[in-house]
Amino acid sequence: MSTVHILNGAFTRRSSGLGSMANVVPYLESHGLEVAPHIYGWVDPINVREANQQIAEQIARVCQPGDVLMGFSNSGLIVHDAIEAGAQPCAAVVLQPALRRDTQWPDGEYRVLCTFNRGDWVVQLSRSWGRLVQRTGVEWHGWGAAGRHGFTHPDPRITNWDTHPITGHRGPTQASEVLAPVARWTKSQIALAQRAGEAA
Repeated sequence: MSTVHILNGAFTRRSSGLGSMANVVPYLESHGLEVAPHIYGWVDPINVREANQQIAEQIARVCQPGDVLMGFSNSGLIVHDAIEAGAQPCAAVVLQPALRRDTQWPDGEYRVLCTFNRGDWVVQLSRSWGRLVQRTGVEWHGWGAAGRHGFTHPDPRITNWDTHPITGHRGPTQASEVLAPVARWTKSQIALAQRAGEAA
């Protein structure tokens, strides 16, 4: 059975568990999906790139082919990096991702769902921070404002979903109008991958 691996956002203390991402769990479980929470706690913005890479490598080791990776804000970048590190999910869900709009997703047979809205000022700040850090010589920091604008890279695997009138950074993680369709989309991608595997 496929597993949905869920990660918390960067500024969620470990004692708070999944934080905002805990809200999506009941919707996934109501669709009969198995959920595996990955709680990494607070990430220092100064060392976020190194911390993300370590977490991504851990996720890549436990993600089985056909699983789903799901992240919020900074953990959208971890989802991307986990795939780059060798994870082979059938789908990636990034809610209000603090990723660059021009992010290129690694090669692979998977689809990406990105929620975004113009009211997400938090990822706009992360974009400014990412640019500042890059000036120090970091080649690719990764933080950007895809959670405000969606992804612009012309990749047919990507579905950008403007959640308006549900807006803000955490707003979509608290609204059934967003979480219920996210759960249905996730289940549909797992079903498609399973049928493709049976036909192979």
